[in-house]
Amino acid sequence: MSDYRLKKLSAAGIPASVTDTLAKPALLKLYSQLVATGRDKLPHPTTESLPDIELKRRLDLEERKLAEQKASRAEQAEERKLKKLKLAQQAKLKKEQKN
Repeated sequence: MSDYRLKKLSAAGIPASVTDTLAKPALLKLYSQLVATGRDKLPHPTTESLPDIELKRRLDLEERKLAEQKASRAEQAEERKLKKLKLAQQAKLKKEQKN
């Protein structure tokens, strides 16, 4: 049986374990039943499947996490920079006071 027909059977919900055990005439009969009932039609490619929607949701979540991490790191770097500047100013004042 052709790969095309096997894919149609799989898309119609026939498990691979069933298609693997059937002989060619039985597979052809099963496929003809699918065609006769119209179940051989695959969904339109424009519709998003549930896994695609889930992947997009996860990707959005990861992108938000990454953006939050970048913002947090930038904030921490700014705080360190300000702390160093403050310490340098304090050291300079102490040095001036000693003179």
